[in-house]
Amino acid sequence: MKIFEGKNSGKKDTNALRLKELLNYVRHDDIVIVTKLDRLGRSTMQVLNAINDFNEKGVGFKTLDGSIDTTKKNDPISTALLQVLAMVAELERNFIVSRTQEGRIRTGKEEDQEPYRWKIC
Repeated sequence: MKIFEGKNSGKKDTNALRLKELLNYVRHDDIVIVTKLDRLGRSTMQVLNAINDFNEKGVGFKTLDGSIDTTKKNDPISTALLQVLAMVAELERNFIVSRTQEGRIRTGKEEDQEPYRWKIC
């Protein structure tokens, strides 16, 4: 067993490097396990490309929350479910980024921004 650790909230290049190391390490019949689907990548495309690379190498993929398990089913419905879950994970991430930016603007922590103030007339 080998554990690859990456921090999705960290630098994009570092995350891409760790994912590339993982893809280079895995072999046929290995199983990659992540805590949640969104831990595999920042975007739907990145997640789906990684899973496609796993499939091409004969590598299984599972999430600890049990929502995805390519070792049991790899039929069209399972593929569609995987795509939908990847899209929802990206949407959730985008909401978090948006809310974080809005909060920074409101508190004046964003560069060159005044704190957000309400004016009551």
